[in-house]
Amino acid sequence: LLTPETPLQLGRAIPLRMLAPQLAAGNPYAVMQLGILLLLLTPLLRIAAAAVSFHAEGERRYTLVALVVLTIILVSLLLARSH
Repeated sequence: LLTPETPLQLGRAIPLRMLAPQLAAGNPYAVMQLGILLLLLTPLLRIAAAAVSFHAEGERRYTLVALVVLTIILVSLLLARSH
């Protein structure tokens, strides 16, 4: 585990498929990566929840806006991943 004397190691991110085993092994860098991942997912989940809420209220225009924003973000993530 980390102690105050442990130097911070910089390197590649842990692949998502390896995140769960690394968390189970108690890897503190996996915990940090999970936290960052959750912070990145929060806005996406909020936009998706807003779209569902707008749809339930019958607000077609706002539902469409939320879905367009969500689509733009997801497409940009997919394009960034391909590079």
